Amino acid sequence: IKMNINDLSVVVSCNPKTKKDDSFISSKVDAITDQTDYVVLDIETTGLDFIEDDIIQICLFDSKDTIFNKYLPLTKKQENTAYKYNHIKKQTLKGKKHLTQNDIDNLIEEFNLKEKIICFWSGANQFDRVFLEIYFKEHNLQGLESLTFYNAKNLLNPLKNSLPIKSLAKGDLALMYGIDCSN
Repeated sequence: IKMNINDLSVVVSCNPKTKKDDSFISSKVDAITDQTDYVVLDIETTGLDFIEDDIIQICLFDSKDTIFNKYLPLTKKQENTAYKYNHIKKQTLKGKKHLTQNDIDNLIEEFNLKEKIICFWSGANQFDRVFLEIYFKEHNLQGLESLTFYNAKNLLNPLKNSLPIKSLAKGDLALMYGIDCSN
């Protein structure tokens, strides 16, 4: 499977589910301000391979304390091989269902996602967004193409040399702000 990943698109040649070439393009922004209306997105996966690993949890929340949290079933793998990082037990995923088009439509409406920026935390590979784009393709879901994404890590990249941490990983930032992430 050959992938070309950049800031604007993901191309999966010979998608394992559809057996054809697929491409998916979604919007991005270069910066957000205090006036930006946004939603925070976080996903957990069974590993780092966009094709071989599963999304097992998706969370959205906004400034009005609206929260969406859903566990998804193991499909491609039999185990959560990233348990030591995400602490999601296999039994937590047992009996869970994949997102449906109705779920997506409800999320877009409930969070007003077409009008907001979706912020996520990722390295240069746009990890969360790429996983979502592939998940949408594999499950025949529509709607991601009309959403706008922003990698919140871009806010700190210009400051990283002046911060008292070694990296911009979530764990290091949590330590900087005194947040206990040991659980």
